[in-house]
Amino acid sequence: MSDIPLFKQIRGTAVEGGKKILMVNAIYSSVSVPEHQGNILIEALPPFFDAEPPIEKLAHRPPYDVSEKNASTLYRFNALERIKVMLETMPWHIEVMYQVMRNLWAGYARRNPLKDLRAVAEERYRKLKEANQIDVIADPVPAHASMFGLLGGSGLGKSSVVHRVLSFLPQVIKHEKYAIYQLVWLKVDCTTNGSINDLILWIIQAADRALGSNYESLLRSRSTYPERVAVAVKIFRDHYVGLLVLDEIQNVMEIGTGRIKDNFFTGFPNIGDTPIMHIGLPIVLARMPQTLHPLRRLADDGITPLGVQMELGEWALYLDELVRYQWTQESASIEEIADVMGELTQRIPGLASRLWQIAQARAIESEAKFAYYQSRKLELDEPPIKKITGDLLRLLAEKYFKPVMSLLDRVRLGKTDDLGNYDAKLKEVGDAIEGAIRQAKLAAQRSRIKDAAREGGAKQIIIHATGILLSMGEKEDAVMRVLPSLAAKNPTGGVQWLIVEYLNLKSGSSNEPRNVDDLEKRVVEEMNQDFARHNGKKE
Repeated sequence: MSDIPLFKQIRGTAVEGGKKILMVNAIYSSVSVPEHQGNILIEALPPFFDAEPPIEKLAHRPPYDVSEKNASTLYRFNALERIKVMLETMPWHIEVMYQVMRNLWAGYARRNPLKDLRAVAEERYRKLKEANQIDVIADPVPAHASMFGLLGGSGLGKSSVVHRVLSFLPQVIKHEKYAIYQLVWLKVDCTTNGSINDLILWIIQAADRALGSNYESLLRSRSTYPERVAVAVKIFRDHYVGLLVLDEIQNVMEIGTGRIKDNFFTGFPNIGDTPIMHIGLPIVLARMPQTLHPLRRLADDGITPLGVQMELGEWALYLDELVRYQWTQESASIEEIADVMGELTQRIPGLASRLWQIAQARAIESEAKFAYYQSRKLELDEPPIKKITGDLLRLLAEKYFKPVMSLLDRVRLGKTDDLGNYDAKLKEVGDAIEGAIRQAKLAAQRSRIKDAAREGGAKQIIIHATGILLSMGEKEDAVMRVLPSLAAKNPTGGVQWLIVEYLNLKSGSSNEPRNVDDLEKRVVEEMNQDFARHNGKKE
């Protein structure tokens, strides 16, 4: 494989297109399943079927300590990011893990690169002829690669769960002894308004990113569907792709009909000889080619159907973990917010986590604002938000959930049969809340920034005034002692005001007669001379 110019050898961790390419060197372990023995593609994988499945590790609970409530404003704003990656294990997560592992292992069981099928068949044939018997010459193989799916509403965490499951597997394994670079899994995110022909190109590009290869260079600028499929199949066969995951598959089903779409869903899994997992909305089934073949295969190999909202038991588990992450002054109990969170988000975790984030961002911002006003001995009309309340959640949901209000209303009424593709609207909500959190973070820091700038400006004024007073013959120790206190009395006063005030104070303490006009005139003249000196002009 190393002599193929379009495949670049990888040593450890490389960087390709700004992304890290992670690869491991193969370590082989014996396996107990008979059909897996002697298969390097399986022996190099983690021992999923020879050890306890890592069910307890499916959850991802970011670190949290109650002492973080006393951390700085910026620290707490950054801590809110942890909410987005929190994952609590649900029963269907375990089912997805078993589906992924079972299909991947089963796909590899019949693809042993060290097994010479022709030699095996010839040997069996020879023995049968010698014995004058009739028996099977070739081992049975499935008629097609498996095709399975995870279909459910947006915001339930489908993509996050699959990504978590895949994280238990290395993506690329280098079998140096056999010159094989095994691509264990390949996940492709389907963007909006793509065609099946676009999808094949995305598959090739995703493989290039994972391997550090350049198979895309084999394509013409306007390559056809068959040409792209040929390159994709070459990748799948040369690199023994174990599983292809197509996320948001409904997006590529909105464009195109007929032969190409039918060919992909019925033919590609066979010629690529790789299990395919579809992740998407329930409308995927309605947009499948209306032949029985792909629909039957999806049903046979397993669809994990989800609704548009969490079941009550799942929601209780999720919410119990979510409310643990609070960085406000006081913590809200789950009893205080459970009902209102369920009502406002309709048990859609993608909305619940966003609402929980923005509520805390608002509270942290109000705390910072209140603290600043107190430090300046200023009055503030509103008290700080010390903890999350039902009223705060309702106010924020009313503001930020407008794009999905019609969806939430239909879910409340149980009209969930044909909700369509509402991914874009959920993304709009997420983007708006992300922007609002950034603005809240800036607002919380803005007062301090202004103070710092003001302090910096005051220091410059004192330095400038000190220089002029020294050039006027004033004593340095007296000037340095008095000017800071004078400047603090009038932060908006300029250099001229500060010098005049100093000279007034000095003449007042020495009982010398003062002529304010003469004094100001003298200061202006001295400032003009100082300006001329520093700008290279003659006086």
